[in-house]
Amino acid sequence: MAKLRLIAGLCAGLTFWGGLAAAATTVPPGKEVYRCLLTVDYRHVIPDHLVIIRDLATNQIEVMNPLIHKLYNRPLLAQVKDDNPDRLDFDWTVEDLPIKRGGQRRAVFNVTFIKNSASVYEGVILSGFKNDETSSGHCVPQS
Repeated sequence: MAKLRLIAGLCAGLTFWGGLAAAATTVPPGKEVYRCLLTVDYRHVIPDHLVIIRDLATNQIEVMNPLIHKLYNRPLLAQVKDDNPDRLDFDWTVEDLPIKRGGQRRAVFNVTFIKNSASVYEGVILSGFKNDETSSGHCVPQS
């Protein structure tokens, strides 16, 4: 069973969350923003924070978390897979994710957001690894 760890400090020590939380409290017109906290363990690839930004006119979803911030310094556009009255499913890809054992991997993240409870479930599949990772948490709408 292959163990995967991000390069030490990849998600540690970022001032991302404080800055993004402050920025997320000013929601632009026509946007819906959720700040989510996820339960993760020390070997996580899934960061413990996720911000979901939904454009109400186009239904486009953007996501931001400490990993995306570190690698891209901007939100990533997600692909909506299903949007119905109960839930919203979407995913995004992080290319060239650095790993501790050297090299880089492609990671596909997927999220299910349960609308009535604001619960969130996130998973990731890494290329070249048999193990996937899942996490769950709760989101708070920003206004």
